[in-house]
Amino acid sequence: MNGNLAKEYYVRHNGVFDDFVAQLNCFQTALYFVLKNKTSVETPCELFVQDPSYGLELDCEGRFRQLRLTESWQCFEVFQTHDFKGRGPQTLAEIEALLDAGEMVLFETFLNRLPHMTGYIALDFPFEPAKHDLANNHIFVALAHTDTHLYYTEAPILLNANHVPYLNRRDIGMIDKTVLHHATDCFLHYRRVEIKEEGLLLSRHLRVTDAIRSMLANATRPKQSLPDGGTLYYGADALDKLAECCRSGAFVMNRRSMGYESKEGEVLEWRASLIRQQKTMLYRCLERNPELFGSDAVELSDTLKRSADVWQAALSRMRLMLLKQQDDTTALQALLMKMKECDQRFLEAAARWYARSGAELGVG
Repeated sequence: MNGNLAKEYYVRHNGVFDDFVAQLNCFQTALYFVLKNKTSVETPCELFVQDPSYGLELDCEGRFRQLRLTESWQCFEVFQTHDFKGRGPQTLAEIEALLDAGEMVLFETFLNRLPHMTGYIALDFPFEPAKHDLANNHIFVALAHTDTHLYYTEAPILLNANHVPYLNRRDIGMIDKTVLHHATDCFLHYRRVEIKEEGLLLSRHLRVTDAIRSMLANATRPKQSLPDGGTLYYGADALDKLAECCRSGAFVMNRRSMGYESKEGEVLEWRASLIRQQKTMLYRCLERNPELFGSDAVELSDTLKRSADVWQAALSRMRLMLLKQQDDTTALQALLMKMKECDQRFLEAAARWYARSGAELGVG
């Protein structure tokens, strides 16, 4: 086997979790692992920062669909992925060849048939391509293989009691290929990641200021009609509309989601956590690069941290409601208004920085 199994991932060798990983989604986390193990770059906040603006999607009947980030993260100047789609033994053999060459391989497969994941349902759970083979599936990371097993790294919080650890590692496990095939026979897509080291030499500061300029542009966007008859609300309007959905029954915490294999509250908590992650990532960048914002740096950092903290409080409330199967959203509605207020204060501070800096407003 290759040396990937000896490296650090979610948990460091001293047993401490890598807190930088907590601010990344599964795709970014996988890229971070590749970057960290191919270069000397540590905690590259600026490479993973993005505009944390958000929008609320309602369906054609005005029912909650999701709260989501408005902008997609990208960093093409550093990360080049080579994507392949397939399924079954032939595609798995292609992944194994890359592992034999020392690569880490990002892959997607049918999560509901993977016994070690919290989303596991059954090995024969019905597979519906239009419903399960999607663009936003969970990203797994393959590290190594033997004739009988595939070795992976995964966030411990997403693993269940079926996780078989490698050398007692909480974040590295192995799955028998006779079990794995139940998922990979449905679909198996993978990515090989290339690090463009010349991109690491480019100024990362522009990514930070661009994120804030994009936030200012997105803050004033009007609602948008979607092709399927739904509606997308932005920023403060999104939180106002979500509170209204709570009152009207267009959002019910423990009702089955129309678009996901989960409850509406679970979708909201998941999506809101991604927004909170990006707020925290931007805050880290502000703290690391105060010289970019001069006299406005302290106010920007303070107001953004307050915003991230209030979003975290709302996430804690959602998780408690889901745990207790509560549908009374009175407390959540109050937190939504606090989130709106804190976000507005940060945007006001950002607008003052923008006015003083004379920077050109970017397009969202």
